[in-house]
Amino acid sequence: MNDYAINLKANEGAPDAWCPLPWSHVSIKANGTFRVCCHSAASESRGTLVDDTNTPLHIGSASFEQVINNGAMKNIRKQMLNGEWPEPCVRCQREFESGMISRNHYERSALADIIEKEKYPSYQKALEMTSSDGTLENNDFPISYMDIRFGNLCNLKCVMCSPTDSDQWYDDYAAIWKTSYFWDSKKKIDLVPNVNGKLKPTTKIFDWSDDVHLWNEIEKHMFQFRKIYLVGGEPLLIDAHYEFLQKCVDSGCASKLTIEYNTNLTNIPARAWNIWKHFEMVIIGASIDGFEDVNDLIRFPSKWHKIEENLNKFKDADGNFVVHIATTVQLLNAWQFPEFIEYVLTSNHMPKIVWESSPLMLSVHPVHRPAYLNLNILPTEFKDVLINRYKEYQNKFKTTDYQQIYGDSDGLKWNDKVVQACKLLDIYIKFMNKVNYSPEELLKARQDCIHFLDSLDNRRNTDWKSVCPELYQATIPWREFPNLDYA
Repeated sequence: MNDYAINLKANEGAPDAWCPLPWSHVSIKANGTFRVCCHSAASESRGTLVDDTNTPLHIGSASFEQVINNGAMKNIRKQMLNGEWPEPCVRCQREFESGMISRNHYERSALADIIEKEKYPSYQKALEMTSSDGTLENNDFPISYMDIRFGNLCNLKCVMCSPTDSDQWYDDYAAIWKTSYFWDSKKKIDLVPNVNGKLKPTTKIFDWSDDVHLWNEIEKHMFQFRKIYLVGGEPLLIDAHYEFLQKCVDSGCASKLTIEYNTNLTNIPARAWNIWKHFEMVIIGASIDGFEDVNDLIRFPSKWHKIEENLNKFKDADGNFVVHIATTVQLLNAWQFPEFIEYVLTSNHMPKIVWESSPLMLSVHPVHRPAYLNLNILPTEFKDVLINRYKEYQNKFKTTDYQQIYGDSDGLKWNDKVVQACKLLDIYIKFMNKVNYSPEELLKARQDCIHFLDSLDNRRNTDWKSVCPELYQATIPWREFPNLDYA
């Protein structure tokens, strides 16, 4: 039995809520603070880890050991071992209960594949070696996985994003919400004009990548790492991320490291190709939410043809690459979602696209926040229309002879791909009614939705009504709600 099979076997009997990450992982936000994991951002607490004075833990002072044994992390481990879903894990809970492969279940398998048997943080090992108060010893549970965002530098301002993850959002955010600040990790960040009249934070909250303490912690644990998750901002534009990769190469760690990206694929610098070939594996999570006009609206100001062009560059790239499409499902792409699935389904020309039972053909995640883009705020009548549309596409997938039209399938057999495509639609049929907003919350989300989308059009010269006419028609009654004062 290989390490992968042994590691997975050691998870037998694990509760649905159990996740290996609290036993093996640190997550660093774009502002340098620590959180439970990136998915915990969907919770009310945002997963922010704080010290005894309620101050967020920061890379400038906190050690990785302090983060792992922070009070919140210890409580999360105790809850998970008791079969309870912790508050920061609401996103995984919702997705799991909707039939998705939630991240906590995905990571059980993903980490089992890349971490040695004796270091893998299995459920059985967690039961046996976690202290009664939730404390871990680093020798028992080495930090094998680091999720790090080296700042918020980005070239896009996607509709579901915010200033916390893209520096391109400052001016739009201030104008749309009539504000001169935003909040990040319990801290108010004031915005002021620079010499060119563009807004910027008054503090260098995102400029911490040269912090000596951070690099000391990274070098201390570098030989324990087996996976690095790199996001942004847009990671391929951030110099510090290349400095980090070069340290991995120079230290000899790269050959044992899997690096995974979420990238918008609008720009792949030459130095990325030059350094990637040194790593054991490079997983490219291409952040694509639709094609053509839907892409250009959601991931503004990207252009679909450029993303498709860059996606195809992996066909002959030097290195061990796995490519998957990472899609966020929200109001603006809900109608096109089945067509986008069909696009990926039939794109045999796409190189190295993942076709496995886990993850599915698309690494698809619903937008939980902001609520004004969440599918759950849609009118019941429009949800019914969407559900019928999804079912019609399921029937189309099942009755189409893809072998006759496209020839041999790349990867899984056509029938297996069709099963996955239908499952994705089933998942979102179920998710549409997963979140129970109060009447007040629902009204506010719908008011915010109209204000937000109309305001974006005015600032960006876009037209969401023509790109998403079905959504526009369904939301016309929302325009009769009383206007909110966003000043």
